[in-house]
Amino acid sequence: MYLFKIILFLLVLLGVSVAAPQIPIIMYHHIRQPQPSDSAVLRDLSCAPETFTRHVEAFQQAGYQTITFEDIVRGQIPARPVMLTIDDGYQDAYVAYAILRQRNQKAVFFVTTRYLGDGRHLTPVQLREMARGGMEIGSHSISHADLSALSLANCKKEIAESKKFLEDLLGKKIISFCYPSGRVNADVRRLVKNSGYLYARTTRPGLGNLDTEPHTLRVFRVHDNTQAAELLRQIEAGK
Repeated sequence: MYLFKIILFLLVLLGVSVAAPQIPIIMYHHIRQPQPSDSAVLRDLSCAPETFTRHVEAFQQAGYQTITFEDIVRGQIPARPVMLTIDDGYQDAYVAYAILRQRNQKAVFFVTTRYLGDGRHLTPVQLREMARGGMEIGSHSISHADLSALSLANCKKEIAESKKFLEDLLGKKIISFCYPSGRVNADVRRLVKNSGYLYARTTRPGLGNLDTEPHTLRVFRVHDNTQAAELLRQIEAGK
C-alpha cells in the first residue's frame, strides 16, 4: 500500500493517466425512494435503494466487476469493468455505500466540500469510513457552481481547494473530478488537469474512454425509472 501511494503521488505530479479500455460509467445522484411530493427534477434524480440493488446484482450476474479510477491507476482492470459514480454527496449516498459493501462492490462518490456535515449531505466521518471501505472519493467542487460561468480565479479555487480539502481529510491523493451539472469548457478542463486530477467526468452520454478523453468522460445516466435490463442493454450497445 505504501509503494502504491508513492507511485500514485508521482503519477499525479507528472499528470500521467494510465491507458485503459473504454469503460461504461454509470451516473447516479440520490439513492432514495421517490415520493409523490417530489419535484420533477428530484424524482428524475432519485433511484430507489431496491432498484440500485437490482442494478448492482445485474452487473454481477452479467460478469461485470465494479472498479474505481484508483483501480485504473493501479492497473487493476478486469475483463468486464463497470464504474458506478454517485454525485453530490447527499446523505442517502451512505445507503448506496451500505448496499455496495454488503456485496463487496465499490463506487466513486463525487462530493461538494462546502456542504459536508450540514445534515443533508455526508459527514467527514462517513467519508473517511467510505474511503477505508474501498470507495473512491472524488471532488465535485466546493459549491456546485457553474464553473464555466466563473472567473478563472474563482474557478481555480473551486477545483483546487476542494481537492486539497479532501486530501487533507482523507490523507490520500484525490485523482478524480466531476463537473457540476456537466458544465465544462476548455478553460475549466485545463484547470482541472493542471490541478492534478487524472480523470474528470461529464454528463455527456456514451461510453467513457479513459485513454483518449480522460478529462471529458461520458456516462450512462440513471433516471428514476431506469431498470437493470435496460441499463445493461445501453452499456452493452455502447450508447
